[in-house]
Amino acid sequence: MSVIDIIRSVFEFGLIVLTIAALINEPKIAAFERKFARACVIHLRNRRLRKQAAAAMAASRIQSRAPETVEDDSPEAKLMLIECVHRVA
Repeated sequence: MSVIDIIRSVFEFGLIVLTIAALINEPKIAAFERKFARACVIHLRNRRLRKQAAAAMAASRIQSRAPETVEDDSPEAKLMLIECVHRVA
């Protein structure tokens, strides 16, 4: 026998053992498959919801600092500009 035939025989024997074990433990395997499928569905739903929430957050994001050029000469606008420059510096 060559090495390839030995490896193939080991895989075939393992496949037979796993098939017999699956037939013996069929209810446990079926329960695992249902739980796994439910977990996948929940994961995909949560991922979709997280992406939607992130997109909504990005769309509603407010400008966090005053613009560099302020056209208004009011004292409040000047104060905002001074605070902005102070934070950046």
